[in-house]
Amino acid sequence: MTAPAEDKVEETLDVFHRGAFHLVQPALKGHRSGVDAMILASAVPGGFAGRAADLGSGAGAAGLAVAARCPKARVTLVERSGLMAGFARKTIAHPLNAALAGRIDILEADVALKGKARVLAGLADNSFDFAIMNPPFNEPRDRTTPDPLKAEAHVMPEGMFEQWVRTAAAIVKPGGGIAIIARPGSIRPILDALGGGSAG
Repeated sequence: MTAPAEDKVEETLDVFHRGAFHLVQPALKGHRSGVDAMILASAVPGGFAGRAADLGSGAGAAGLAVAARCPKARVTLVERSGLMAGFARKTIAHPLNAALAGRIDILEADVALKGKARVLAGLADNSFDFAIMNPPFNEPRDRTTPDPLKAEAHVMPEGMFEQWVRTAAAIVKPGGGIAIIARPGSIRPILDALGGGSAG
């Protein structure tokens, strides 16, 4: 979870969701959020009023979009990278996001943790009503970027994708919702992992 200090990384302030919030994110390194985050957030019903987890949130674009669309929702941004969690903190602290900041929490934790380690990290069973995630779904054999932070955001080691899904299934209450952006070929692993219930 070590990373360069945020103030050593060039950043941008980008407008999202028709000005509903602003995102502080790295200009050149790591993953930059875009329309995919808005698509993911749109999977949460507009009248949602519970607790939502944005797993692997990066700087927080999808989670903030949920908070902007659902004024009664509380959102937890879950991010392993210390650098990206730092950008999420900058985003929440920005004055232009003051209207949303009180309903956003940041949890620096690894979504792939299992069992007791996951619970101790703050991802307890049945603690959320909805989980959204856009996990790294490229395989290690795919061509990767030379930027190690961006590669971490785009490429997932074998078995980790399924563990992310198991974590989502574990932390969401019965009857809750899970939204995932993934390749069509991942449907079977997703269904298999969801079938495991809260075993993650």
